[in-house]
Amino acid sequence: MNTKKKILSTKKLSISQKELLNNFTVDEIELIEISFNTSIKLANPIKNAVFTSKNAVIGVFNLFSSEELQFENVYCVGDKTAQFLEDKNVKVTVIAHSAEELADEILLNKNIDEVYFFCGNLRRNELPEILAENNIKVNEVEVYTTNFKPVKIKYTYDGILFFSPSSVKSYLLKQPTFF
Repeated sequence: MNTKKKILSTKKLSISQKELLNNFTVDEIELIEISFNTSIKLANPIKNAVFTSKNAVIGVFNLFSSEELQFENVYCVGDKTAQFLEDKNVKVTVIAHSAEELADEILLNKNIDEVYFFCGNLRRNELPEILAENNIKVNEVEVYTTNFKPVKIKYTYDGILFFSPSSVKSYLLKQPTFF
């Protein structure tokens, strides 16, 4: 008899993630899909670049090489986003743990009057709102789109792994009740 707890992952897991979960039975069902904008135009140099997700980094570097991009300062949310940038030979100025924290860090630099915010279509409002309220011009560059792929889940799981607010929203579109 199989006594392993059963977990739903809302995205495909890496080999190392699967190894961490080898004591569980894991089903992987992707509930969102990312598509990248292929028509981005950028004027160089960009004095202050802001990234709040690794998908934004991927979207920019799908179109431009590190040599083509001239960022003076780069601000980002999360260690993984920073690592993606550093892998592209981009020096990160500030790493924060949330968009609000990043906005506060940007506000500490009184010389900043404009930023380029590389984001997706479902980006949260906190960062651009905080910056705009403090008279910093925010140029939003939508580099990717998140599309929902809702699926009716028939099995009852012992746990669900969500990797973004978008995957939660997609999940809830087809489930009659969550709790």
